[in-house]
Amino acid sequence: MESKIKNIHLRVGIEQDAESIAQLGSLAFETAFKNENNAAELIDYLSTEYTAQAIAQTMSKPEVSFRVADSEVGIRGFTQLEDAGPPGDETRDALKMDRLYIHPSNIGTGLGKTLLQDAIELAKSRNKESLWLMVLRPNTRAVIFYRDFGFIQFGTSPGKFKGDAEIELWMKLDLKT
Repeated sequence: MESKIKNIHLRVGIEQDAESIAQLGSLAFETAFKNENNAAELIDYLSTEYTAQAIAQTMSKPEVSFRVADSEVGIRGFTQLEDAGPPGDETRDALKMDRLYIHPSNIGTGLGKTLLQDAIELAKSRNKESLWLMVLRPNTRAVIFYRDFGFIQFGTSPGKFKGDAEIELWMKLDLKT
């Protein structure tokens, strides 16, 4: 699937990308989720989870991989993938998509579709049974996006921020029929 953005190159994320991934992840997460109920928790979360050091540490784990959408102006999106089964079925041979983030100026350009299709193809090439993820219920644009690709909901858990009282939806795409 081609993105409408010119000169985008998908590649494996490397340790030298950690700073750019951290900056993009922080910007995308804050843009999508900041509200009056979670401001303090969000700042704490971003200051620990979206640092170059935290991203580099995550990148060093053998079960984790990053894919980046690179362009002449830098990284415009990324996925963080982990070899891990879903809660309650941790032994299942699945790929978890921990993050799919796009620079806010690139939303609606097809870049998200390109990155998701790349993750699906990677899961298939590794003979995974499914690709799964968690998405906040009020992020309706993302929920619809994943449903359009055939993901179905299979569970829920509390969201990241207690102040929101939000629910994360667990969604999966079965790859073997």
